[in-house]
Amino acid sequence: MIYLDTCYIVKCYLVENGTAEVRELLADSGDAVSSTHARIEFLAAVHRQFRESQITNSELNAIIDVFERDCSNGVWKWLELGESIMTHATKAMRAVPNNVFIRAGDAMHLACAAANGIVEVFSNDRHLLKAAEYFGVRGTNVISAL
Repeated sequence: MIYLDTCYIVKCYLVENGTAEVRELLADSGDAVSSTHARIEFLAAVHRQFRESQITNSELNAIIDVFERDCSNGVWKWLELGESIMTHATKAMRAVPNNVFIRAGDAMHLACAAANGIVEVFSNDRHLLKAAEYFGVRGTNVISAL
């Protein structure tokens, strides 16, 4: 089982830098999990592509249809964000030094993974990767640099 943050999930539906590496990671890894937060974060990321005219309205709807079908078919396993996750995130945030930029969404991903016993989170988000150690997980990027 591997934990992907939202930017890696997006790469499974849009062809962009890193798509091949993320798809290969998934093919070799079995079950993929993420927090329930990633479901809406995914929709926002795909909508951004639409808003910025990178995809058409029909492409947006097709991507969402495939994603929702994958969710229904168990391609993605969603981990709930309950009180214990928020408690973990609160404790971890106290340890993050002032030179590490951490967003709420990243904190939820990292705390969700840690609280569920997952020791490695896959992402190419530099902020999430830098903050991972303060949540007790390892951040890994499998995407080759250009």
